[in-house]
Amino acid sequence: MLRRNVLGVLSIGLLLVFALNLLLIFYTKRIVQELILGDRQNKLHFAPSELNWTVMDRLSRLEANLQHLKQTMKLATKQSEDGICTLAMVKDEKLYPFPDRAHAKEGGFFKENPHKVLFPDSELFKKWGRDLSEAQQKEAEDLFQKFGYNVYLSDRLPLDRTLPDTRDSRCHWKQYPSQLPSLSVILIFMDEALTVIQRAITSIIQRTPPRLLKEIILVDDFSSHGELKADLDEKIKLYNQKCPGLLKIVRHTERRGLAAARNTGREAATADVVAILDAHIEVNVGWAEPILARIQEDRTVIISPVFDNILFDTFELIKYALAVDGFNWELWCRYDALPKAWVDLHDVTAPVRSPSIMGILAANRLFLEEIGSLDGGMLTYGGENVELSLRRPRQ
Repeated sequence: MLRRNVLGVLSIGLLLVFALNLLLIFYTKRIVQELILGDRQNKLHFAPSELNWTVMDRLSRLEANLQHLKQTMKLATKQSEDGICTLAMVKDEKLYPFPDRAHAKEGGFFKENPHKVLFPDSELFKKWGRDLSEAQQKEAEDLFQKFGYNVYLSDRLPLDRTLPDTRDSRCHWKQYPSQLPSLSVILIFMDEALTVIQRAITSIIQRTPPRLLKEIILVDDFSSHGELKADLDEKIKLYNQKCPGLLKIVRHTERRGLAAARNTGREAATADVVAILDAHIEVNVGWAEPILARIQEDRTVIISPVFDNILFDTFELIKYALAVDGFNWELWCRYDALPKAWVDLHDVTAPVRSPSIMGILAANRLFLEEIGSLDGGMLTYGGENVELSLRRPRQ
């Protein structure tokens, strides 16, 4: 009985320590963020450096680790009452399919792999998969060679997985009009993994207000993978059983290229605003409202949304640093420094004017049609977005 009471007191004390550490990290992140984006003494007005964002990323990782330890201690408090060895439970815990633990080598989460490492030089296994059997390694590597990202892990992740809210804290308090334009989301794909497409669809449905989301249009640019035929059609039927008429699919009968596929989606759309995205994205909380509000203010703007990076191996979400979309003389997109006028606003929620747009975009559907949409004659990746930004009328 005395041992159980001591364990309970110790667990509660550790929980309090973790809670204080979380508060300290949250406060530190806020201060660092303000120093990065709001420093009035910054004379160069460059985009936040990689070092600055590395600091933010490490703070976020530390916060996530503390959250994990906090949950572990809560479980320990409960299990100590039943005489269960929590330490053994944590040591033997299955690490997959959770992406936030899939790269946790430094945190000590990896078990020693009793199996032979089949692909020591593969990029897939640098941070992930150390406890897979030889058969699992072979399956994962085959899928990686086929798709270029970790489909083995994707197939084991929840379609409605929880994502960290990477927005600036000031975005949480931003107010948008109650009446906003309707939205058509267009997802372009060619031989993507089925679960990746499903996760994109699920994130859009779950994180877009139903009153705003009119439809999701899938455009298949002549995929060859069998699962993107009957299997995908069946998934669409299931989605439409829950959300009648929400999903539509348009299939090309020949490979027409990225720009033409985006135009196909725009032509099939019926909402006020079209968001033309890749099918390997996941939208986050509050993604649609700022886009729709900006286009409602000015129907001639073309929005270049910034989606956080999903790592190809662990599927961990990494926040992209804020920057301007530019291009070089070879018409390749690049990130440029933030303009002084925007920095002087000291408001990270304000839109940033860019000379170009990235591949994904959002615009008033009729305005996009008026200016000719994308150049469907560009058959390879890149260029069509720069051409569109140059053709857009300047204010």
